[in-house]
Amino acid sequence: MRGAVAIVPIAIVVALSGCAAPAGTSVAGGYYDYGDSLMLKNMTVDAGRYTIGYSFEARLDSPVVNGRMGCQLIDSSGGLSEVQGTASEVQADGMWAKVEFFGRYSIADATLGIRCTPAVPGRYALSVRALDLYATPIDDLR
Repeated sequence: MRGAVAIVPIAIVVALSGCAAPAGTSVAGGYYDYGDSLMLKNMTVDAGRYTIGYSFEARLDSPVVNGRMGCQLIDSSGGLSEVQGTASEVQADGMWAKVEFFGRYSIADATLGIRCTPAVPGRYALSVRALDLYATPIDDLR
């Protein structure tokens, strides 16, 4: 068993914007009740300094008034703890939206992931496409 994972933010940017649906894009989705979590993707990163980010297109459908789902970066190697400042919200309006986040971090060995969870009780259908989770090493000479 490894020790605690240290994830220290250096800089953070979160963006959410409307987008058109590109032709030929595959869609994955499912139904989730309040309290359920959906893991979108995981990756293992060695200790170091990185620009870590995620991006995807999402469409959330729900009969819930003001329904929304929060998505964020988590450290799944450390007991699914949230990485502070990495949250994005997807509104349940049936429209495709581009969800993006990136930040600079100094981290120990970790398995990072993207987790989405409904923010309001109810049933949801989340469709996701063009999913990317990345960690680009930061050159220490800069």
